[in-house]
Amino acid sequence: MLLYRLGNRLSHMGESLTGLFYPRLCPACSEVLYGNENILCLRCTCELPRTHFHLDPENDVARLFWGRVMIKDAASFFYYQKGSRYQHIIHAMKYHNRQQLGIDLGRWVIITALTIASIKTVLVLNIFMHLKFEDRTFRIFVGVAVLTLAIFIVLTFFDYAFH
Repeated sequence: MLLYRLGNRLSHMGESLTGLFYPRLCPACSEVLYGNENILCLRCTCELPRTHFHLDPENDVARLFWGRVMIKDAASFFYYQKGSRYQHIIHAMKYHNRQQLGIDLGRWVIITALTIASIKTVLVLNIFMHLKFEDRTFRIFVGVAVLTLAIFIVLTFFDYAFH
């Protein structure tokens, strides 16, 4: 255990020293990434022009493929605007061998979709099912069902993340 902690501290010190000479930069605006910023800086993350196409199965990207290729779903995460700082993200993925950017941005789509689905679930349970007016046994049953579903989703993501 002591060797594990020592190894982590040495690794962290090595990353800090490397970051002094070769800092991690945001691919969109070239600012230094701090702390838990892995892909984009906080400013670029907040200002990213998201499309929300994953919510609409008949979005503009899916229409591009209609009649050409059989696809199930198609979406884009953000709008491409020539000359914008987000053009640099696409450029980094294509020409600077940074495919991990696309994988990490894809994880954001999953997190966004799950957050929206969770909010919809809470709204349906509280507004349309009138859960607060039901007896306690029924509320416990629904709670256990939602908790079980959440556990399976979390286990699936842990399995996906560590393989």
